[in-house]
Amino acid sequence: MEDTGYEVVVVYDEENAEFFGRVTGKSGGFTFIGNTPAEVKKEFRVSFDDYLQFCIGHGRKPDECFTEGREVQVIADVHQAADAAAEPDGMTLNEWLGEPAEQATTAN
Repeated sequence: MEDTGYEVVVVYDEENAEFFGRVTGKSGGFTFIGNTPAEVKKEFRVSFDDYLQFCIGHGRKPDECFTEGREVQVIADVHQAADAAAEPDGMTLNEWLGEPAEQATTAN
């Protein structure tokens, strides 16, 4: 799936009977979930609009919100829990996950 110039991957999660989508090739992106192909496409649009608002709120152009890097994939439940843990600190998931990784690599 490609929409708005960003490449998106959507996979079907049989265990949860839902489609899980994410922007690929970029870190700091966004994810979305739907129960049908039409719903996942609609949720992509909602997530994309939220993403644009986030960029505007942080004074960045949308392409600047994405940074070069590698993706780390985790199961959906862990991703959701980590995202929720980052939010109260006002951090993106990548910032929140990056802190301990940075500390671990600079300590050596």
